[in-house]
Amino acid sequence: MLRRKQESQKTVIKSPKIEVFWGPSIHSREAVVVAGITLDDLTIAQSPHIIETVTAVTDPWFPCKPDESCTNDAERLASFIVEWALGALTYQSGFLNARGYRATGPDSFALWLGFHQPRFSSAALSIAVSVCEVAATGRLDEKKLRAQLEALWKAASPYHPDTQAQILMEGARAMDLPYMPAWNIVRHWQFGWGAESMTTFMAASNRDGVVSNQVMANKRYSKSMIEYLGLPVPIDAAVTKEDEIPAAVEQIGFPCVVKPPNMGEGMGVSAGLTTTEQVRTAFRQAMQFTKQPVMIERHVPGSDHRLVIIDEKLVGVFRRDPPMVTGNGTSTAGQLIEDLNRDRAPLGTESYTQLIAIDLDETVTQHLERQGISADTVLPEGKQVTLKSTSNVAAGGT
Repeated sequence: MLRRKQESQKTVIKSPKIEVFWGPSIHSREAVVVAGITLDDLTIAQSPHIIETVTAVTDPWFPCKPDESCTNDAERLASFIVEWALGALTYQSGFLNARGYRATGPDSFALWLGFHQPRFSSAALSIAVSVCEVAATGRLDEKKLRAQLEALWKAASPYHPDTQAQILMEGARAMDLPYMPAWNIVRHWQFGWGAESMTTFMAASNRDGVVSNQVMANKRYSKSMIEYLGLPVPIDAAVTKEDEIPAAVEQIGFPCVVKPPNMGEGMGVSAGLTTTEQVRTAFRQAMQFTKQPVMIERHVPGSDHRLVIIDEKLVGVFRRDPPMVTGNGTSTAGQLIEDLNRDRAPLGTESYTQLIAIDLDETVTQHLERQGISADTVLPEGKQVTLKSTSNVAAGGT
């Protein structure tokens, strides 16, 4: 809220409270963020000076003017804040049009701005309010403002549509068809609503399976879509350097899982980790499989199930278990693995009739070590030991 006391003659503007509307609302048919502001008499009296000062500084970057239909200074300033925020947000590669304002009381307004990602439109509105506040005091620093805007542009750029998406959006506008970000996933866009809607990535859509494959192949995309649909997902953190691990572990807690975000078949995945050192080891292993930031995720214990759905009907369910051996009191873990492999397809073979052989590699060795076991340990009779923390069939699961 922008609240001031006229008698103080001091301008103090706090960041406006922001609400997010992902679909049609009383403010707009498009997805928008909305801020509520209230102007006092001092601010209104200074509004011509505020608009002139801000325009003089930022006009070379993105010219913006208040709505010409404004009937008073308060309305004119509210309009200018919205137009300036839109200009700041779309200056480089944004493709937004939705914005507006309406009076909600004496000198109070609701301001709204479209978004490709809500937090950047919220930031643009907050910066616009702050810039006008500073301009009222006559201390607008052009270099500081430029640095602030460049930080916004850099952060928002990956979330703006590419050229192909912009072409589709132009067509959607001509058809009066709504569009919005899809599933909170970068550069995926939804056109229309409900069963007849279409989701796109670049020039491809979910109608040819490309978008579904994009989501399926990236664990972060999958989680984002699931969360967007209102279903629970475990907390995670993205880690690029080993020294970031302690902070991530403190945030997530034990036990946890370490995994590459873009690999399948259980490659580079370590689950059920209970110490920071285990996480460090698992992180180094995961980095061998990906160039993307590694995911450290809260471990959710339970069985791994796959559901087969055809034509929107559930036709089957199966459970996948991690590979394991059972002690006989005389054989070592390594010997038991050799026995297990006799009835399995050789490593490197793609078999749909046989289970895959287990390689006594770094992944298996580390998993055994976490259980206090080595390949030379003789397992007591009846003791079951898992060989991997994942149950993927391609990694030897059953």
